[in-house]
Amino acid sequence: MKKLLNISLLLIVALSMGLASCNHEEKDLFDDSAAQRLSQTQEYFNDLLLSEGGKWQLEYFTTPDEPGYIYLFTFKKDGTVTISGENEYIGKLTNIDNSDPVYGSETSMWEVISDNGPVLSLNTYNKIFHLFADPYDIPDTDGSELGYGHTGDYEFDLMRYSNDTLYIEGKKHGVSMIMTRLATDVDDHAYLDEVVALRDSFFNSKIPTVYINLPSGYRYVVNGGASLMLAIYPETGDWISETEGYNAVVTHDGLTFMYPLQLMDSLTMTPYEVRTFKLAPDGSLVCRENPEITFTADALNSLITDPQVKWKLNTNKSSAVGLMEKYNELADQLKAANRNNGINAINMNYDKTQNKFVVNIFIKLRINGRPTTMPCLFYLDVDRENKDLIKFTFNNEMDAAATRYIQSYSKLLDIVNYIASNQFKLSATSLLAPVSLNVAESANENNYFVLDVVR
Repeated sequence: MKKLLNISLLLIVALSMGLASCNHEEKDLFDDSAAQRLSQTQEYFNDLLLSEGGKWQLEYFTTPDEPGYIYLFTFKKDGTVTISGENEYIGKLTNIDNSDPVYGSETSMWEVISDNGPVLSLNTYNKIFHLFADPYDIPDTDGSELGYGHTGDYEFDLMRYSNDTLYIEGKKHGVSMIMTRLATDVDDHAYLDEVVALRDSFFNSKIPTVYINLPSGYRYVVNGGASLMLAIYPETGDWISETEGYNAVVTHDGLTFMYPLQLMDSLTMTPYEVRTFKLAPDGSLVCRENPEITFTADALNSLITDPQVKWKLNTNKSSAVGLMEKYNELADQLKAANRNNGINAINMNYDKTQNKFVVNIFIKLRINGRPTTMPCLFYLDVDRENKDLIKFTFNNEMDAAATRYIQSYSKLLDIVNYIASNQFKLSATSLLAPVSLNVAESANENNYFVLDVVR
């Protein structure tokens, strides 16, 4: 009995200690409840979206299988939002065969709601924006997307804000996106027109290959940029097995990839992760995460001899001296023989089979009373001293037509000899899309000629 009594007493003491501990719980680490904190966060993002005029740019992505799109949002306190965009799918709303960017703008409703966190909900239908979330078959593809469409989002988890940049994620598909604050006086239509124009100047289809340049000089090859569906592989790697596909969007001042690029410098074995690039004054793209990483075309003296690219002399932009003097002298010589004679064009390109740079002078002649354009081909060797300088050497190699017509029109040779007698410095207004090259005498840069891509 005594033993049982002692056990009972121990149980009573233990229970009393437990009750005491329950009555003296630690104070909650947070003064506010979870619901209150969520409400405060919801209010914070609501006020943030409305602040400073409420205008934002969204870099919008759907899937890795298509490029990104720029949309502008203007949020109002009355719960309305004006959404503007300019892309080909807005045009397809009224013309299914449209393939050009079309501007559109529409006002609908918005709110910041609570879920597991604050969510931006575009909760009434906006045909300009919700078209990417509609489960319809995309009209310009071979397969059928019926039931899911572009699989775009129209509700976004609000993640964090820093330096006028709001980081969000699609609520359904989890794609990370970036919103950037804009000035209230931005005109939506003019702004988006500028984005479209900038896109056209990036990755020009006439320049088939560009490069990502790492700090050591190691490069990644980039193809397909004009579509913003980029195929990227290391320059010393195997393009078949090592090519990775990335999609991107052109912004008002640069380029953003949907997902970060994972790059490895094979010279230093340094890994890099990059996602956003800013347009530089020289026309290159400079990485925001690491300014030593850039997007450019090839070195200009390699580009001018790229077998995939053909060039044409721009007589309207070349200086009046140097090559144009020889050009005019040839034109006069041709007309002296027949007033209907002349120069049709001067084209230049690198012939991979001949391993020669070709100067192709098309002359217009009257042969048996009929107008005829005759190409005269001259073959030059190439010497590259550095990325901006180039020197040609002419060893009297030419095709049969050139051999024949220099007998009557000696000024043909004068043009070729001028090109071969000077070292030239190359420059371009854009290092990313150098579709026009300025070719200036290195000894006198006032004497220059301009070559435009004709590929």
